[in-house]
Amino acid sequence: MKKPKVIKFGDEFSWKSHDEYVDEATDSKSEIAVVVNDIMSDEDEMKQHNFKDHGMVNGLWLYSFTTDEHTFICQYIYDDEHQAYLFRHRNEDIQR
Repeated sequence: MKKPKVIKFGDEFSWKSHDEYVDEATDSKSEIAVVVNDIMSDEDEMKQHNFKDHGMVNGLWLYSFTTDEHTFICQYIYDDEHQAYLFRHRNEDIQR
């Protein structure tokens, strides 16, 4: 029997590389916000994704998530329609 593929945080998004260190999710900003909001509304999900709330910085809420491969930085906008910008950094690049 085949093992089901494990979907890790970030796998559901399409990514565009900005340089050798940073990728940005190219999906709809409101769709990204739905995924992030789902995680924020479930304490177990927050623990599973090593969720951290960094508070408001210059009018944007900043959140981070970590997996074995990446650290994700989310800029979340609470407006009429929630929007989120999501970036990822390979962990080995951050630790240099």
